[in-house]
Amino acid sequence: MPKTIVYDQDKTMFVKENLGDIIKTDLFQKYINTMNFKVHLCRAFDPQSKGIIEAVVKFVKNNFAKHRVFTNIDDFNALCLD
Repeated sequence: MPKTIVYDQDKTMFVKENLGDIIKTDLFQKYINTMNFKVHLCRAFDPQSKGIIEAVVKFVKNNFAKHRVFTNIDDFNALCLD
């Protein structure tokens, strides 16, 4: 389990920013507390900080997933774990 997870600012997890303090949804905060990890947020409208996440997504799409055949999400997850 990672100690820190990088997230883009998404309205399903984050309500708003209050003078630099990010307000999380109750459900997401409960998840963070349960799983016991820290959150690192990409700054809004900052391509450099978002590049970290976008590079991972790009790698999965263009390298890992591109050359594998899977029938559903469970099959895809099993391939990832292998």
